[in-house]
Amino acid sequence: MRKEQEILEDLSRLCRSPGYIHAVASICFRETLVTYDENLTTDDMRHLWSPARLIRTDISTLLGFLVKNVIDYTLPEPSILREYFENTYALFGELEQSIQFMLRGSMFYAADSAYHFQYRDLAIKKYANDNTWLEAKKGFSIETARKIVEAIIVIQDKKINDTWVEMQEQPPSFRSLLPAYTFTPGEVIAHTDLDGGTVWKFLSTFSIPSKENNGMFRALNDFNIINAKPLIRRDGRSFVLLLRQSLVEALYESPFYWMCEDKKYKDVAMRNRGVFTEEFCRERLDLVFGKEHVHSNVAIDKSKGARLGEIDVLVLFADRAIVLQAKSKQLTLEARKGNKRRIRDDFKEAIQKSYDQAYRCAKHLADGIYVLRNGDGREVPIPNDLKKIYIVCTISAHYPALNRQVEEFLAYQNTKNITAPFIMDVFTLDAITEMLSSPLRLLNYLDRRAKHINVIRADNELTVLSDHLKNNLWFDEGEDSVILLEDLAADLDVAMAVRREGVSGKRTPDGILTRFEQTPFGLILRKLEKSSDPDSVDLGFMLLTLGEELINRVNRQIKDLLDLVKKDGRGRSTVISMPEGGTGLIIYCGHKPISEAVSKLRERCERHKYTEKANSWFGICLSPGDGALRRVVSLDYKWEWSADMEADTRRYFSRGRPNDLGSTNKVGRNERCPCNSGLKYKKCCLQREALKR
Repeated sequence: MRKEQEILEDLSRLCRSPGYIHAVASICFRETLVTYDENLTTDDMRHLWSPARLIRTDISTLLGFLVKNVIDYTLPEPSILREYFENTYALFGELEQSIQFMLRGSMFYAADSAYHFQYRDLAIKKYANDNTWLEAKKGFSIETARKIVEAIIVIQDKKINDTWVEMQEQPPSFRSLLPAYTFTPGEVIAHTDLDGGTVWKFLSTFSIPSKENNGMFRALNDFNIINAKPLIRRDGRSFVLLLRQSLVEALYESPFYWMCEDKKYKDVAMRNRGVFTEEFCRERLDLVFGKEHVHSNVAIDKSKGARLGEIDVLVLFADRAIVLQAKSKQLTLEARKGNKRRIRDDFKEAIQKSYDQAYRCAKHLADGIYVLRNGDGREVPIPNDLKKIYIVCTISAHYPALNRQVEEFLAYQNTKNITAPFIMDVFTLDAITEMLSSPLRLLNYLDRRAKHINVIRADNELTVLSDHLKNNLWFDEGEDSVILLEDLAADLDVAMAVRREGVSGKRTPDGILTRFEQTPFGLILRKLEKSSDPDSVDLGFMLLTLGEELINRVNRQIKDLLDLVKKDGRGRSTVISMPEGGTGLIIYCGHKPISEAVSKLRERCERHKYTEKANSWFGICLSPGDGALRRVVSLDYKWEWSADMEADTRRYFSRGRPNDLGSTNKVGRNERCPCNSGLKYKKCCLQREALKR
């Protein structure tokens, strides 16, 4: 196996070949574009996950070497282009194998964890407070910059289609995709109606200066100017953009570095970046939980003048809390070079300190004896007995190999009510809150993700989220390590493009959000999704753990229950025990006044919980008309033997299992069991009771 630097030198020489830029244009067309007919589907995106594919890091490397010299635009013969192709893919296959150090390799070969439209749209929020500086120093606002970026992409999309059609009518020796990636300032001006001076200032800022040859770029970890300035000046009249993802990422990242070069403005830029990260996280959580449940800059005070900590964003919903700490630290160049000590140091500054602060604040919240005040100085009441506190640490920048480094370096604690942390960037938070837009769905995901922190192995969180949307992060019992491959995210990629870009396709992947949507189970779940009642949240968590077979059984029993009540008007209930034990559910439907029904339902839940020796039990009241959820009962306490309950349950169940909340009709051994399991009484509840005795 050759050394990494030897392979890179061969790539550099290849990039100096006459007309090589035409090969790069074809590579970009093959590896970065998705074509589809009427609706975008996962099959349309399948090629993006091919193991033999060149990823954006590879193409950026080619472009970085390409601009080190004067570019030769001569179109080579087809046989020469094929040779360029073959050599390029062979060298990158060799390069990937040569990178031995896992952490360093994953920095360069992990899939993108942000969508191009996220970079484009979040840039507006990130630099909203810096427009005065941008207009004074660069000649354009961040909104104008975004408008120009959008125009270039639209122009390219049309040219790609037109060029592809034209190529089919040309002889092979004249075919090139480079014209599809070439545009003029006049085309941008015509598309945007902006003045020429503003457009030229933008193009000059994001293009490589004529005297710059990217001389510092010799290895993957070196600064590559093409990532900061992705536009290539072809001549005085046109520009080439071969990798649009680099342009939108530069729009999001580069302005901060410009500002930091201005010593007078650096501190302001740093402060504004921190404000953006916190405000964006707050906005996304507001959309899910409602503003009344989300608080910013929450101080924890022991007594007047004695501050114990500060939470960037705090969510208090039902008897759950989310403690979110936001940071803006990035990897240093030394860390990118693979220096493990510097990687560890950077991780400590960006992630570990953020987690440690969050954990201390979570402990104070769990104690519940301190005073909380938000950024306006108003007191924030702490709910009694918080059942779960979720720790989330969020960073503003794309952080290579974040998941790998969390596995390697993060030191954390897991207590009874403080979960393992969830580490993510703002792009992941954006996607999660887009797809899991109700309190119950998001809390359940945080809960399941924390439980599986030592089980799941994935290069980025978009893959994990996509698996959850399909399978509810459901793994076989006993699995201690599950590897999720990147192509699992294809359904999520489609959904996000449909929602954010307006393309035609499925807005929601087939899975947990769609599978039982129009069933009685789905209607109950929808009612629970936004409820801030702790009992409803507990029930929602339990229902979201059920497998498909049990959900189908719940739907059948609810349907039978509603049909019987409609038929004779009598109130009835059905009992559902969970196969794994530990909990169960009683569903009641009838015309009793709600207070009376709930009282009777609670008594029956207590009896079933006791006889099943369960630590929790649930009951729900349904409307006899449409089956709508009326009330929830939740019992959550450790089972203990009780002489009173022994006598009560023996007396109660000796007369047969009640088939509604007010009657205790005797059930024959060979009759259908009142719990609606479909089995005979002697094969179901009677047998279970005999085993317990």
